[in-house]
Amino acid sequence: PRADQLMGEMLAFYSPEDLTLDIIGPALNAIGEAWEQGHISVATEHLASNYLRHRLMMWMATGPTPRPGNPIVLACAPGELHEGSLLMLGVLLRRQGWPVAYLGQNVPFHDLAKFIDNIQPQAVALVAMCEEPAQALAAWPHWINQVGGKPVIAFGGRAFVVKPELQGLVPGIYLGTSIPDGLRNLVSIIQRTE
Repeated sequence: PRADQLMGEMLAFYSPEDLTLDIIGPALNAIGEAWEQGHISVATEHLASNYLRHRLMMWMATGPTPRPGNPIVLACAPGELHEGSLLMLGVLLRRQGWPVAYLGQNVPFHDLAKFIDNIQPQAVALVAMCEEPAQALAAWPHWINQVGGKPVIAFGGRAFVVKPELQGLVPGIYLGTSIPDGLRNLVSIIQRTE
C-alpha cells in the first residue's frame, strides 16, 4: 500500500516516461545489486521487481492508441531472464504511440522466427543483459528471414555495455549504451525505413 501511495503521489508531478527512466530504472538496478551483494533475499528481490514490472506492464498496456502499422517486436535473447530494460523500452515506445508486441524473457529463436513470419513487424529489438545470451544473439540470422533489410533487427542490453567486444559478434543494429539512446536510435531507424 505504501508503494502504491508513493507511486500515485509521484504520478501527480511526473509523467510515466520520467518515472520509468528516473525512478523505476534506478530502483530495479538497486534491487538487483542488493540481491547480488546478499543484502536482500531472493523473495524480497522478486517482490520488489515484480511490483515495478507490473507497473511498467500497466503503462505499456494503457499507452495512447497505437499508430497504424505493424508492431515493433520486443524480446529477450534465448536464455535471458532479465527483462527490466526491455519493459522500459516497451513503455517508452507505447507512450510515443508505437505499436508494440512484447514477448518478454527467454524467447527461443525458432518461436521468434515463426512469430515474425506471422505478424511481419517493422522492427525487432533483442535484449541481452548477460554474456551468454548476448553471444546467443549472434545466431539470429540462421532463424529470422529478412527481405530487403526488413524487419529491422536491433539489439542492446547491459552485456554489450560491459563487454563492448560482444557488439561485433551480433549482426544487426546496436541500439546504444542507454535506454534513451536505444529508444532514439530505434525510432530513428524505423522512421527512415517507413
